[in-house]
Amino acid sequence: MLDDAGGNVHGKPLPQIHALLRTLEELGFAAWYLFNFLFTICGPDVASITSSNLLAARSPYPAWPPSMVIDTLTYYGVYFSPWTLTRPKWMIRISYFNMVVQAPFYAYACWVMLRGQREKPRTPFTVNAIVTLGCTLLELVLQLQAHPNVIIVMANLPWIIVPLLIIFRAITDPLINDVESQRLDKAHKIN
Repeated sequence: MLDDAGGNVHGKPLPQIHALLRTLEELGFAAWYLFNFLFTICGPDVASITSSNLLAARSPYPAWPPSMVIDTLTYYGVYFSPWTLTRPKWMIRISYFNMVVQAPFYAYACWVMLRGQREKPRTPFTVNAIVTLGCTLLELVLQLQAHPNVIIVMANLPWIIVPLLIIFRAITDPLINDVESQRLDKAHKIN
């Protein structure tokens, strides 16, 4: 049985459970960042950079991304969101941003999470979550205005939920907040 302070009824804390939950959380975020890295270098971002019209990209297929990715995106565009078949220029610019800025960050974040370095500053993770959330909501609103469909919402839901979890973690994690405040205190003492 647990008491209100997170320990058992005898007053002893349960560090094993907290350590296990922290490890599972870090592995979950590492998997998220790895998935995003692979999704960015193999998915819609590359497809929209190599060809802004997915229907025209099918003959002949570009060298990258693989033809299976082009076919999957075309299927999604034909049956659920025609907006994704011919991406607007601003969407192509977001794809370039994802390739140049986000993809290297995803690789770095995956490495940090796998190493369990919770003392890393929370600012880059929070900024990345806010940018991801903003871009996803913008794309989602425009897609839903053109073609309202619950499948579009479900396909974009992970890019809304996980950034919110990352922001929540950055706000509530005492270890991250303590390390960040110590770093800020050192910076203020130097100045």
